Amino acid sequence: VHGGNIFSNMQLARRLLCKVHFAPKVLHIPNWVPIGHLDTPTSKNFFEQQVFSRLDSSEGIKKIPEIPLSFDFLKQYGKSIEKDNKTYYEVQFGSSSRQFQAPRQGKGDDIVFTPDVLVYFGEDVVEKLGFLFRDVNHADHVLRGDESWGQFHLAGRTILFEITEPAEGIQKKLDQLQRYLFVLKRTAPEMYKSLLCVGVMCNGTMNDFWVEAKIAEARFAKIGHEIQEIPFVVLIWTPHRNIFKEIGDLRTKFDNLSTTVVNLSTTVVNLSTTVDNLS
Repeated sequence: VHGGNIFSNMQLARRLLCKVHFAPKVLHIPNWVPIGHLDTPTSKNFFEQQVFSRLDSSEGIKKIPEIPLSFDFLKQYGKSIEKDNKTYYEVQFGSSSRQFQAPRQGKGDDIVFTPDVLVYFGEDVVEKLGFLFRDVNHADHVLRGDESWGQFHLAGRTILFEITEPAEGIQKKLDQLQRYLFVLKRTAPEMYKSLLCVGVMCNGTMNDFWVEAKIAEARFAKIGHEIQEIPFVVLIWTPHRNIFKEIGDLRTKFDNLSTTVVNLSTTVVNLSTTVDNLS
């Protein structure tokens, strides 16, 4: 230290170190889209739109629309296969594998995965995980973690979910989640570490849901290493809402309300006539 009070400089250095120590860690999220609601699904599937519309929204939500799979990633983790005069790369993601055609020169470098729900919650989000799914979760089966999964705060964490209408799609969706996680762990480790919960939301009958949940439980340990590192993995059953029936029910309620108003108006007129006669 030159030309200053050593004690005051030490105090200043201590304060600066404290600020650095307590500064909140900001997760770097590439290609995110700031949104205030989760009702803007990338898929046009009607059931998925209904599920999204039922998820509670919160400020500080950042949706990550895609997970890039670069050519370098394919070369590093894939096995090169020549087929029909074309080069493919087969990547083993766990229990499942997929082949990807090598990008043609000048046609772009990345293949992208598009998860249904990959969302990061900022440090200002105060809600818990269960609050987010409060109107969606009619039954759930926890594959990893315990029943307390809904009690964990969302601030600074990421969730990853797939949505399928038939319950029979749960197994394929779990394999799909494993592929996403395999890539995220190697290309976006900070985001991977921030993952609090991954899972599948599905429709179908409740009986089918429980049958598929038991199958998923039996094969869970074989799906892949990455999915077993996530604190909570959960399957959620959310019944399909017939929006047209709901509109019809709403119309009936309004019709009944209109009839009630008309009857009330008639009663008021009759009461007025009675009062006039008494006068």
